[in-house]
Amino acid sequence: MTRALHQALDILHMSGTELSQWLLEEIERNPLLQLQGPPLRPLIRTDYEAVAEMTLDDHLRAQIRETFTDRNELELAEALLHQLDEKGFVEPPLPAGCERVLSVLQTFDPPGIFAQDLRECLLNQLDEHDSAYLLVRDHFSDLLKKRFTKIRKIFTAEKLASAMQKLALLSFRPGAAFRSDVAPTLCPDLILFQLEGKWRVMFPEGGLPRIELVHYDLESEEKGQIREWLTAAKWVKQCVQRRKELLMQIGKLLVRKQTSYLLDQGPLHPLTIREAAEELQLHESTLSRAVAGKYVETPRGIFSLRSFFTTSPTQSAKTLILQLVEQEEKPLTDTELAAKLKAQGIALARRTIAKYRKQLKIGSARDRPYSSRRGAPK
Repeated sequence: MTRALHQALDILHMSGTELSQWLLEEIERNPLLQLQGPPLRPLIRTDYEAVAEMTLDDHLRAQIRETFTDRNELELAEALLHQLDEKGFVEPPLPAGCERVLSVLQTFDPPGIFAQDLRECLLNQLDEHDSAYLLVRDHFSDLLKKRFTKIRKIFTAEKLASAMQKLALLSFRPGAAFRSDVAPTLCPDLILFQLEGKWRVMFPEGGLPRIELVHYDLESEEKGQIREWLTAAKWVKQCVQRRKELLMQIGKLLVRKQTSYLLDQGPLHPLTIREAAEELQLHESTLSRAVAGKYVETPRGIFSLRSFFTTSPTQSAKTLILQLVEQEEKPLTDTELAAKLKAQGIALARRTIAKYRKQLKIGSARDRPYSSRRGAPK
């Protein structure tokens, strides 16, 4: 199941050109997959102005400048940005006194970014009350060494299976959500256009090879091998269909949220990956994979899907909590913080505020009578 889920995530992450090539190779490997009709070439448009794919550095730098106003914190955040490796992890040694800044950076998009190692990367993407969180926190070494007999003494088979499926959906290399190898010729994965006043969302003709299953007699001498091929072929078709459905959902979301921008009649509406994932009922890392390296053709040009998702301090609960605590005249309780966030359109339970506050390494109101205010006595 884990291998199958990883293949599904790989298919989701591929651009149309990459997936087209992969499918042709898969057809050669699996005799139960065949082309329906002649091989098709991707539709390539060069007559539109294209917006370059945003790099990971650009994406994180924008979030840093929106979040940190204190000069020292800004410098620490920039220093940590320079220490990111290609996986999105922070390379040691860490700058002195960066703990609080780092805890804020670890709430940024893409999920799992700025972790110090794989364990922390996974924990930062999980709810602390989830069985998958407990599995990684308490049994990471056993998990890496596949000592499942030992783990099963603590986790039921059902909880372990559920935790493993959740782990398979997480980003193990958050830096890979952004690609640096942008192709010079763009092949749109999605097309948005208006017809008779109504928006249409469609895929370009010839974008992917059309595949079908070949039927074989399961009573033959090679029925074991045939079953294996059949299972793999059905899974590939299912994954490709799921990718298509997700891209269609994303296209419809852009039409709902960014109509004025698509028609060149207004600015881009602030929309974070987190907000979009919640509206589409997806995990953040799933949506990040779905938009990575993909392009959409619109009435005003070809854009990267990633460019439609922005960041804003008013849309991040953790960033707002940090700002409220830094600006408080007297220590605000979790109930008061919840009320202030609700006034800005973010409704969170008090216990959620407490959880976010702990993740940001901010003490309770009783623990911070002065320390949260700049210049106040310690």
